[in-house]
Order: sequence, then structure tokens, then C-alpha cells
Amino acid sequence: MTGIITDYIPQREPIVMIDNLVSASEEGATTQYHIKENNIFITDGHFNESGLIENIAQTAAAQAGYICRQKNVAPPVGFIASINALEVYALPVINSSVETTVTITNRVFDVVIIEGDVKQHEEILCRCKMKIFTQS
Repeated sequence: MTGIITDYIPQREPIVMIDNLVSASEEGATTQYHIKENNIFITDGHFNESGLIENIAQTAAAQAGYICRQKNVAPPVGFIASINALEVYALPVINSSVETTVTITNRVFDVVIIEGDVKQHEEILCRCKMKIFTQS
């Protein structure tokens, strides 16, 4: 995909938790992120749980931003409404990379329901379901 990641998401440094939009469609998206030493979500040399959740949410935001840009409309503002079925199996270390995939499972009025997973070398590090409230 082309473009700077901040063209697709509302977040700005130091809260940007994705680097590249690998793919995006109406059904979901995949991003990559290289974990830097100065990341605000580093705890004891690892990218912590809050960072993983934010990474999933930003992947969902990048999907919406990319699709809206293709349609030439303003993307909605999104807020995490709830996080369910959160499972964290391992935390990635500084200077490693992760790949995150979100799949949209449902849309109900202004709520988008997604499933997200964060992988490193095909190993699932974290997964959850998330409801995101959107407003245009």
C-alpha cells in the first residue's frame, strides 16, 4: 500500500503504534509495526498489553481511513467501546516487529465489531474482540 500511515489514522507521535498498512479491504486490514526502544508502551524491555491493544485499534482505524480515502470521504472518528475475549500469550521485545490483522465481523449502526490478532513469526501474541463506536 502506498502513503504515509498517518494519512490513514488520526493518531500522531508518540502514540502511533503501526508503521505500514500491508493490506486493506472492506472486510479488514493487516499492518506491521517495528517496536522501538523509546515507545511509550515499553515495560521491562517489552511492548506491553496496552500497546498491543492500541496496535489492534490503530489497525482498525487504518482500515477505515484507507477505505474512506478510496471513496474520497472523511473517515469517521472512532473510540474503543469495549474489549472482550482478550488473550495475551507473549509480549514482543524492543527492536522486534509484529504483524496485526483485524477482521470486521459486524456493523451495527455506529458500532464496528472486529476481531484482532497480533503475530510475530506466525505465532499469535495477542488476540481480542473489540467494539469501536464511530461518529462521522
